[in-house]
Amino acid sequence: IEAPGAGIVVTGEYLAVDEPSHLSFSWRWADADGTSIDEACDVRIESAGSGTHLTVRHTGPWTDDTPAENYRQGWDFTLGQLRRALQA
Repeated sequence: IEAPGAGIVVTGEYLAVDEPSHLSFSWRWADADGTSIDEACDVRIESAGSGTHLTVRHTGPWTDDTPAENYRQGWDFTLGQLRRALQA
């Protein structure tokens, strides 16, 4: 993922793919100055009655709660868009 206007690049690789219920991947965030932080994402998909429950856990070596809160907001927004697209 590249956002040249924001000066960021996100790369990573798949660590585990267990179809159809689990996906794990690395997440490397690089700033324009070259700073890189290794993080990880774990996605679980479970049946929930007549629907599906999706859990995303994004972890990193953060020293405070700011990055975690920023990612929570980003995932909430992104997954909200996914929900709306699937319901359309």
